[in-house]
Amino acid sequence: MKKLTISSFLLCLLLAGCAQEAGPSPLACNQDMAAYLGTTYGAFREQGGGEAALYHANLFTAQIPGAAVTAVFAADYDADLAVSILADTNLLVRLEGRLGDLLNGLTEEMTLDDFSDRIAEDGTAPAYQIEEGGGTLYYVADRYAVVSFADGLTLHISLEQQSEKVGPDSYAWLF
Repeated sequence: MKKLTISSFLLCLLLAGCAQEAGPSPLACNQDMAAYLGTTYGAFREQGGGEAALYHANLFTAQIPGAAVTAVFAADYDADLAVSILADTNLLVRLEGRLGDLLNGLTEEMTLDDFSDRIAEDGTAPAYQIEEGGGTLYYVADRYAVVSFADGLTLHISLEQQSEKVGPDSYAWLF
């Protein structure tokens, strides 16, 4: 009985070591959120989305139902009325929110290299680069990472001035 107990204990240790060797779980785009990309404003409202409010220039925002993510729609400019008008046919152009809400599996802060490795598609890590913007409605932050995926999706992730780390609370845009 003692040998069986020791053998069981050693097997548990071995299995625990193998589980740790497997590394952290991969990250994946939250498909519930990504499904909104390319949606028309009319379809968004039919799916339970609320009325959008003017954000800036020709951009309007609305909250994704049941989520802490914002939908951004591009409206048409009516020169005769000198105003942007959001129609049912206008498209959702990006999602804004916490990176942890846009991705599944992101629970800790990590370097961009580790992030890229963990979100790899078919073993291929997506390309990323660090860019600078004006920190306005046209750029996610003054300094941000642009992560480009093979399927055409792009993430813009806000970075702290001296850091190249991202985490679940990092502000991000998904295109």
